[in-house]
Amino acid sequence: MLATAVPILPQGADWTYEFKWDGVRARCEVSDKPVRLYSRRGNEITTAYPELADLARGDAVLDGEIVAFVDGRPSFEALQERMHVRNKADARRLAEKTPVIFMAFDLLRVDGDDLTGLPLRERRARLDQWAAGHHVTVSPTFDDATATELFYSVAFHEVGHATGHEHRLARNLKARFGDATYAAEELVAELCSVFVMAELRLLAHWLRIQ
Repeated sequence: MLATAVPILPQGADWTYEFKWDGVRARCEVSDKPVRLYSRRGNEITTAYPELADLARGDAVLDGEIVAFVDGRPSFEALQERMHVRNKADARRLAEKTPVIFMAFDLLRVDGDDLTGLPLRERRARLDQWAAGHHVTVSPTFDDATATELFYSVAFHEVGHATGHEHRLARNLKARFGDATYAAEELVAELCSVFVMAELRLLAHWLRIQ
């Protein structure tokens, strides 16, 4: 389920676009107890992120990223200090120093229903509905690849900056979770410098205050 780097993102009505948050991929299991977090390799990483314990209650499994911010920008470097912490006292100390958020982008199960056989379009709709009722942050989606990068540039003050890599993801809305084609259809673009349209600044402001 890892993304594949490509020079140009695919276009068309079957594709949706998101930010690449420069975080750590994680599966979040929600129950009537504190949430449990697992890495993409299946290792439990709950202890490292105590501030996410009360993310939500209910019955759901979320796919997403754990993200740290520095000066309002996603920072993988800041997150590295926290990734392998297994001591609870150290984890609490680092949570105060460099707090993280969980950014959900997929819903794999909810209220006992396995959603992995549904196309992404339906899973995303279920995620938006569920997250709204549980105050969980969801990664925004766009229907235009270029606008996605422009929005990112304004929102995180990357105007005219050569990003070098992975600020956008493209996902195929027909793909089912675990399909053989899903990994090939979840793509990351390697990006060059961009010019940002002033009209996007209002949208960027909205994103920062949510």
